[in-house]
Amino acid sequence: MVAPIETQLRLEKFEENLYRSTEKLWKPRNARGVFGGVVIAQSLMAAVRTVDLKFHVHSMHCYFVAAGDNQIPIVYNVERVRDGRSFATRTVKAIQRGKCIFTTTLSFMIPPPDGHVSLSHQSLYPGVPSPRESQNYVSHLRLKKKGFAKRGSPESSYNAFAVQADKLSPPIPVPPSADKKSSVPKEEEGEVENGIDVRFIPPSEEYIGQAPSQRRIRHWIKAQGKIVDPLAHVMALAYMSDSFLLGTAMIANDVHFSDMSMMVSLDHTIYFHKPPKADEWLMHCVESPWTGDDRGLVVGRFFSLEGDHVATVIQEGLLRLSDSAQRDAKL
Repeated sequence: MVAPIETQLRLEKFEENLYRSTEKLWKPRNARGVFGGVVIAQSLMAAVRTVDLKFHVHSMHCYFVAAGDNQIPIVYNVERVRDGRSFATRTVKAIQRGKCIFTTTLSFMIPPPDGHVSLSHQSLYPGVPSPRESQNYVSHLRLKKKGFAKRGSPESSYNAFAVQADKLSPPIPVPPSADKKSSVPKEEEGEVENGIDVRFIPPSEEYIGQAPSQRRIRHWIKAQGKIVDPLAHVMALAYMSDSFLLGTAMIANDVHFSDMSMMVSLDHTIYFHKPPKADEWLMHCVESPWTGDDRGLVVGRFFSLEGDHVATVIQEGLLRLSDSAQRDAKL
């Protein structure tokens, strides 16, 4: 089956440098607006359409200005900031009702030729079970009816995050034909039915005793189906890059979703290191080096099955505790 995510991210050009979403925009349950990954990916797609194919995106710096309305299309206005011999720069504004809801600046580069020698190193590939060896953590918790650990403990927060992340994931309809291919319940198969497949990995033994800044959330993630358009791989990665980020800062502090009054992304940066294959499993390893002043910082690293570090994501978000959680913290 063709990857549902390709349909979800489709754009139409209606004027020079102006593009418009054509599919219904998804708003996750309890979210203030359209899923951020949709706007990130569609902004990238609009920018890509204005540069020569020999240029590849290598960085994308985004700001979420206002919540997007899922009842009306988003217009993407691309500004051609610069076209150089080796680099090109674009700024994209996502607009609804004449107001900017999101802005991003992207840099594109012509890759060096084969055989070119340059500095080369990368982050260590995390030692984790393969996707085939990994159980579906969310399904395991549900089907086995495994009770959570004591509230406020690292195990409890991690388990709650995995289940809530599943519930809050932005579903993209899967074609009926795909449903008929298997009689195994989707929950048991581990499909989240949101255009992406996820395999959460249980926390390591070291996780329990680690400081918040050392704790890492690890999961396998990929687009469902087969991506046809080669350019859609990087769009799909951009879409997935906004998944399971701020929750990492929350659970690093042993806090539950119910203890939060607000969780909102403020800015989002992606560094693209190597061309991804987004319809194959990618290891996403996320950590939170800092929280404070009602904000949190998270860093995510994507690795291919071969161990290549394909992208790095950095996000800052607003994290406000509920009144009851604040009172409990003072006791």
